[in-house]
Amino acid sequence: MSAITRLQDAAQKAGRRCDLAVTYPFLDEILAHRENAIELVKTLKLEQPKRITEHVLFYGAERTNVFIGAFGSQCTEHPPIRKSFAQFLAKVAPYSNHKQFISFGSTRHIASEILDYSEQHNVEFNHIYADLLSGYETDSLLTGRDKDRILIRHEAQQLTRLLLNARTGERSVFVTADRRLQRIVQDSDALQKLSGNVLSHIGLIGLVDLLVGLSPDKEVFTRLVWATPRNTVQKQLRDYLVKVTLRKYDHAMAMAMPVVLDQVLAVADLDTAAHRRFGKPTDVDDALETSEFLDRIENDYFDKMNAAIEKSEQSGKPR
Repeated sequence: MSAITRLQDAAQKAGRRCDLAVTYPFLDEILAHRENAIELVKTLKLEQPKRITEHVLFYGAERTNVFIGAFGSQCTEHPPIRKSFAQFLAKVAPYSNHKQFISFGSTRHIASEILDYSEQHNVEFNHIYADLLSGYETDSLLTGRDKDRILIRHEAQQLTRLLLNARTGERSVFVTADRRLQRIVQDSDALQKLSGNVLSHIGLIGLVDLLVGLSPDKEVFTRLVWATPRNTVQKQLRDYLVKVTLRKYDHAMAMAMPVVLDQVLAVADLDTAAHRRFGKPTDVDDALETSEFLDRIENDYFDKMNAAIEKSEQSGKPR
C-alpha cells in the first residue's frame, strides 16, 4: 500500500490518474479466502499463540492463507498474548459479501469492476482463455500440478481487460504473485505481448522504485525477495526445526542441534505420504494433518535434544 500510495501521489503531481481496482472474479476469491481462513483458525486452533507461531514458521507467511499470515504478523509480543481472529477480521477485513467489500474498498481508494465478456469482446476473451488453457496443460505435464478452470477463466478475463486497455492507449498492469501465470504468458506466442503488463508484487515495488525513486522498506523487501519455495520436504522440515530451536535458544541446544536433526530426519516419514502431508496450507484437512505430524516430530526432536544435552553434561563436556 505504501508503494501504491507513493505512485498515486507522483501521478497526481504530474496531472495523471493512477487507480487501483479489484475485479469481480478476484473479489470472489478474496471472500473465499476469508471464509477459508475462519475455518482454518477454528480447526487448527490458530488463536493459540503457539499454534499460529508454528503454522507461520513452517509454511511461511507468504504461502499460507493471506488473512492468517497477516494475523500471525500481529503476534509479536513476548510473552505472546492470545488474540481474537474475529476481532482482527473486524478491524482489517470488515466484510463478508460483495456489497460490504465494495464499501470497505472505497474507503481505501480501491475500486471494484466487473469483467463480463459473455457478449461484448467475447472473441478476444475466448482466444485468450484457449491460449491460457493450452499453456496450463503443457505446464501441468512438466510440473504435475493442475489448476482449476474457474481460476484460469478469471485470469483470462483480466488479460482480456489488459488487451482492451492497450487498444485504447490506457496503461494498466495486472499484479499477481502467481509465477506460473507469468511464465505461461511469457512463453505463449499469442499472449507474450501482454507480458509487460503482468507484474509480480516484487516487480511492482521495483517499478515504483524506478519511476518514483521510492526506497522500499528493507525488511519487507528482503522478506519478499527471499521468500522462495522450499526445494524438498526434508529441507522444509529441517528449516522448521531449526526455527523452533532458535526460538528456545540455549547454548546446549545449539551444540546438540546438528546431530539431533540428522537423527530425527533420518527416521521421519519423508516419502510420498509426507509430500501429501505437507499439502496446501490453505486446505483445512491438509493443514490439520501437517499440524498433527509436526507435533509428533517436534516432540520426538526435543526428547532427543534433551537426551543429548543430558548425555553431554554427564560426560563432563562443556556446555
